[in-house]
Amino acid sequence: MADTQTTQELGSSSHGINLVTFALLNPSTGTVLTGPDGLSDNGIKPIYQGVQGATQAEYQNLEREGTKQYANDTPKRVTRPTQAPTANLTFLDIAWDTLNKLTGYEQGEDGGYSLSGGTKPYFAMLTRATFLDGSSLYEAFACATAILPTGQHQTDNDSEQDANVALTVDAFQPINPDVFKLKNGHQMPYRRWNSLDPKFDPEKMMAQVFPGYKPDDTMKIVVPTWTGTPIATPSNVPSVQPKSDK
Repeated sequence: MADTQTTQELGSSSHGINLVTFALLNPSTGTVLTGPDGLSDNGIKPIYQGVQGATQAEYQNLEREGTKQYANDTPKRVTRPTQAPTANLTFLDIAWDTLNKLTGYEQGEDGGYSLSGGTKPYFAMLTRATFLDGSSLYEAFACATAILPTGQHQTDNDSEQDANVALTVDAFQPINPDVFKLKNGHQMPYRRWNSLDPKFDPEKMMAQVFPGYKPDDTMKIVVPTWTGTPIATPSNVPSVQPKSDK
């Protein structure tokens, strides 16, 4: 009798958005900025405290259709445009200082913030969603900039009219030369992982997305299935954690 047992393959469909994590980057080296220059003591900033969190993380332009080239009345070749991904992020809320740092707003002596006329801050971004089998889908930009295109406010009526923060993110080739490399040595702006893949390594993933970051207790927030030993425990990491992987 033939063996009817089959090995379950990894799926690709997912649902929800569990977490978005950011880190500002050194524009020359691509390493994570820490302390006052960065978003936290260790550099990385998962958005989840209190009512903070993402309601949407929509990746776009992951691929673009090529253009057919004809000869002898027949399509002979297809030009392949370079990957130039973007993302639309919407937050139920996000920390005021984090938003200003990500979008490049500068504080004046009066305490107000205005958009700096200089270069946009570069940052790395990692999102986590859930595959239908319960494992985690991680997607990342190694180098990106963000704009806050609108600030729409409406009068409250019988219902409260909330104005949630929505960012438009553009990804670029990584600054760090060892990040998101293909076998041919070419670097790409976008990468994704499946937490059930046999080769998935949380620490290697974090090192790729956030160069210079050393595993600490924040790893347990970003990658709930991580079982490694923290190198250090930063004082700014709260004890409350977001929803864990199933």
